Amino acid sequence: MSAVAVLAEVPRAGRLPLVVGGCAAALGTPLVIGVALHLRNADATAAPGVTVWWLMLAAIGIGYGTAGAWLVAARPRLPIGPLLLGIGLVGAWVLAALEYGVWALDRPGGPGIAPVLLWWANWTWVAALLGIAAVLPVLAPDGRLASRRWWPVLALALAAVVTHSVHWAVYPYAQGAPGLAAAGLENPIGLAAAARPEVAWPLNVFSMVAVAASLISLVHRWWTARGPVRDRLSWILLGLAASVALFGLGFAAGPAVTALAMVPLSVGFAVAALRHGLWDVDALVARSLLWGALLAVLAGVYVLCVGLLGTLFGGAAGAPLVATVVVALLLAPAHRRVRALVNRLVYGEPDDPYAVLARLGERLEAVQDAGTLLEDVAATAAAALRLPYVAIVLPDGSTVASGVRSDPVETIPLAYAGVDVGQLVVPRGAGTTRRRRRALDDLARRTGIAVHAVQLTREVHRSRELLVSAREEERKRLYRDLHDGLGPALAALALQIETARELLPPDADRAGALLDRALPRLQETVQDVRGVVHGLRPPALDDLGLDGALTELGSRFAPRFPVDVVVETGAALPAAVEVAAYRIVAEALTNAARHAEPRAVRVSVTRSDTGDRVRVVVTDNGRGLTAPATPAGPAAPAGPAAPAGPAAPAGHAAIGGPAGSAAQAGPGGLGALAAPAGLGGTGVGLTSMRHRAEELGGTFTLGPGDDGQGTRVEAELPVTVR
Repeated sequence: MSAVAVLAEVPRAGRLPLVVGGCAAALGTPLVIGVALHLRNADATAAPGVTVWWLMLAAIGIGYGTAGAWLVAARPRLPIGPLLLGIGLVGAWVLAALEYGVWALDRPGGPGIAPVLLWWANWTWVAALLGIAAVLPVLAPDGRLASRRWWPVLALALAAVVTHSVHWAVYPYAQGAPGLAAAGLENPIGLAAAARPEVAWPLNVFSMVAVAASLISLVHRWWTARGPVRDRLSWILLGLAASVALFGLGFAAGPAVTALAMVPLSVGFAVAALRHGLWDVDALVARSLLWGALLAVLAGVYVLCVGLLGTLFGGAAGAPLVATVVVALLLAPAHRRVRALVNRLVYGEPDDPYAVLARLGERLEAVQDAGTLLEDVAATAAAALRLPYVAIVLPDGSTVASGVRSDPVETIPLAYAGVDVGQLVVPRGAGTTRRRRRALDDLARRTGIAVHAVQLTREVHRSRELLVSAREEERKRLYRDLHDGLGPALAALALQIETARELLPPDADRAGALLDRALPRLQETVQDVRGVVHGLRPPALDDLGLDGALTELGSRFAPRFPVDVVVETGAALPAAVEVAAYRIVAEALTNAARHAEPRAVRVSVTRSDTGDRVRVVVTDNGRGLTAPATPAGPAAPAGPAAPAGPAAPAGHAAIGGPAGSAAQAGPGGLGALAAPAGLGGTGVGLTSMRHRAEELGGTFTLGPGDDGQGTRVEAELPVTVR
């Protein structure tokens, strides 16, 4: 078991003193020795040029050593803690070795081990600096790679540390450490070739490439991260930017500023691991990038103007004034452009989260489909607040989400006019700062309005579907009353009148004339009742069921094309669903007969696996959607016409009976059958089919066949009203 694992098993109360004591000894001892000897080495022979960077080494020891010790104590399982502590220990012990070596060179008893310590310190500091610049960024924020694909970048960084360290280990003192050479020391393993430009420059370029690749990996991880991970990386990026700026400034301002550059990144790592949610780091990063980039742009414009005017007019005294005026004029537009770019980089949008959420109301007004309204809200909120997961939970338990859920989460109540309408679910920690909490509260208020609108829309749809269902059930009841009660009674009455007429004596001419006038009227009434029955509900549905009714319907088109009917609906369907499926198939077959000239048609009515929807599909292999329509002709092959008049009394057939009965009287076959329901001799086409599907809460689509040929009509109907 590793030392870190053993330390992690120690309770926090006992672990903290143990780590603090150990780190204080390991760090404090070399730091105290190094600082004390530096004060004594002010007049040492080898001090000039050797100990000039002592404050930077002390800062590495204090900054990275303290941050690493803190992380080892508080988060012993994070690999970044021991790594930071190791860098701090290297800095502290290099300081002690350098100062001791310089002090020992002037000691009367001889240098002793001073040359060895000076050689070791002369290249070890390079390993510490390259470890900070090339290794730490690729392992941010916790000491682990983002994924296995970043292994080449880590290998490149480690290779740069090793090669650069070896190069400095064999670098001659005369070129690399003149102070040591002046004191009479030589690199014990020095190679003259190491100082040649053809060796040094490729190694320097290699190290810069490694550093650049590591920084790119850090920026990429920050750009793709969400939630707490993004906050941690933001702190590290902020610390890195400050360290780079101070390090660059140190070349002009001196070693003290260079030493100060060792602090921000170490602090960024510590805050990222332990206190990343304490402040709104995104806002801090955005403002830092904004003013830094704006300063760089304006400074560049100023220098360009002064240089250009000086070149054109020979160093005119008014060049700085003109450049200042140009910079002042460009300040406002440059601020807007740079602000948009920075906010797009930090927040993913050209404005900050509040501006994005403010536009959310406008987007809600523009959404036409209430079914996608909540999806748009969740997606917009996730993008605006850089959250990996946003979900809206409605009172009925249904959930609309954007992103992938990762526990733990927190819920925010949604309300409208003081009434709870649902919950907003976001990752825990999304509102850890005051700014984010205000943004989430604003989002919750707007989302509550959207949820209320969706609920109202759903209630309207549900009411319409209930009305349609109730209408069809009532039609079914009326159909049965007319079919089983009034229709047979009228037919029997007509038969009785006809029989009575035949039994009248020959001299009852007047009575016969009255009966002759009454009988045709009664037969017309019977036909009217049959028409009403057909309009209420196709009789074949009750006589044959949906399967048999569609099979009988398809058989009427046999002279034109075969119709293959497959019905797999399981349990009985509601009356409204049966009627809608039948009417859609009837209209689709009628359209195929009129316009498509197919060789075959397939009708499929199936129930979904969940049992809550019925899919109606009619496909043909005709001319397809792009073919021009043929002139309107008969809706379908003509069915057998029932004889009219007294010779074939309508009362002998049940009203609304099966095919071939009086229900099919008249020319037109399918057209005559469907006419009362809206298909008619000319039909209402796609509008009728779409309306029948949508009024039940279903969908309707029209497109080419499965192989790109012919036409496919598809409707999905809910089995139950929502």
